[in-house]
Amino acid sequence: MLKQIKALLGLAIVFAAFMGTPSAEEALSPPIHVRVVQDSNFPPFMMSSQTGAAGLYAALVREAGTLMPSFEIHIDAVPWKRALFLTSTSQADVLSGTYHKPAARPWIARYSNPMFNERVFVYCHRDAQPASNDYPLGFKGLVFGNNTGYQTPGPVFFEMVERGDIMLEEDSGTASNLRKLQSHRIDCYVQDETAADSIIEARAYHAIRKIVPVSDEAVFLGLSERFNDLAGEAFLTEFHLALSELKRSGRYDEIIRQIYSKTSTN
Repeated sequence: MLKQIKALLGLAIVFAAFMGTPSAEEALSPPIHVRVVQDSNFPPFMMSSQTGAAGLYAALVREAGTLMPSFEIHIDAVPWKRALFLTSTSQADVLSGTYHKPAARPWIARYSNPMFNERVFVYCHRDAQPASNDYPLGFKGLVFGNNTGYQTPGPVFFEMVERGDIMLEEDSGTASNLRKLQSHRIDCYVQDETAADSIIEARAYHAIRKIVPVSDEAVFLGLSERFNDLAGEAFLTEFHLALSELKRSGRYDEIIRQIYSKTSTN
């Protein structure tokens, strides 16, 4: 009940806050604590550092949080399967970096507006021989890598895995999957081009080819069932306003450039 009261106050003050006129309610009401979880091993988008959760999505959420006076946001970076579990059991309020997967993740009660778009490609070892570039049907019989718990390759791909038409080996992160691909321990791997290309270029992986685009995936914040209340509604309202302000001011693009610059020098 207290959370709902605070949420109502948050909805009432958010517009005043963005106009630069703090209200008495804002000054008196303590912020609502929100636990956000993300992957710890999906650079440059989500990762863990010595100082805590890192990567593009953590940077965007933290920066938006500076414009969200009703909320105090804490971000934890954990293995992706753990992040899914924590959100599905409402031990976390928000899952950061999720695609819109209502069938696979019915426990996400509500999605934010998109905060980024990932362009996903199939990468294969140069000696792999798919029957065609018709993904995934043309890749029957090949061994694919995948980040543990990720749905990136798509539903038809996983149907082929269940039938035994594609072999699947899951590993903890992008770097480890690309290392296996470079040494031809797997034939192909489906991943966002920014995440994959930065590692391929940095490590001079000469045996990996970018084959065919798979999708252009929007990335969201996903609210847990417990957080799908007035507090969650107020959180999304403030987050959307904050994200719009970051884009209007140019800060959104600046954060992206900073993250990609760090990635290219690692």
